[in-house]
Amino acid sequence: DKFEPTATRFWEAVKAHPDLDPYLKGKILDMGAGTCWLTADLSQQPQIAEVYALDLSEKFLRETGMAVFALLGGQEAKVRLVTSDFATVPFPDKHFDLVLFMGSLHHAVEPVPVLREAARVARPGGAVLVLEHPHPWRAIGRARREAAAQSLGMVTERAYLSREWRRLLRQADVGTWQEFRFDLSNALGWKKASKSGLRRLGLEELVSCPNYAFLLRKPA
Repeated sequence: DKFEPTATRFWEAVKAHPDLDPYLKGKILDMGAGTCWLTADLSQQPQIAEVYALDLSEKFLRETGMAVFALLGGQEAKVRLVTSDFATVPFPDKHFDLVLFMGSLHHAVEPVPVLREAARVARPGGAVLVLEHPHPWRAIGRARREAAAQSLGMVTERAYLSREWRRLLRQADVGTWQEFRFDLSNALGWKKASKSGLRRLGLEELVSCPNYAFLLRKPA
């Protein structure tokens, strides 16, 4: 609630989207699972057979992640913990029905190789789904300074505009990505009208940016 206030609303919107929901099935790799709140939710979906929670720290996954997982009522029988970095996923080609990044790809030092690795382990007919909240144009300088300061520790942080995410997806050269916008703001009255006006002018992301889902469908 403090650090990612729209994350759960974003996820509920993704699950309800008719073009994204069909890919939430089978065997799923949760890339950058962290506290495993999303892993817990995935494990509760009847159409999902297994969830692989991947993160760099085994200790964090087992102690913090599994504590949150249990608190949220996750189904432990469906879950496998995987300790690895993003760029070297320890699974064979075409192994998962869905590779999912929920606000985690911006932690990658080099996103392009990570996207290629995700595409490698996604099976034909499956998908790679990247969920991110880009920064607005006017705030990108401050966001990058804050990210640089945070990256002096154990965590890698990167701040991107939406157009920079599109460029990274193109650079990965793994197929055609489709994007979906989710406006989760609570703007009312004149703020809502102002936001709509800026959107019509192509300037919405000057001051506020929607959440984005980027979907790579793997041909069957």
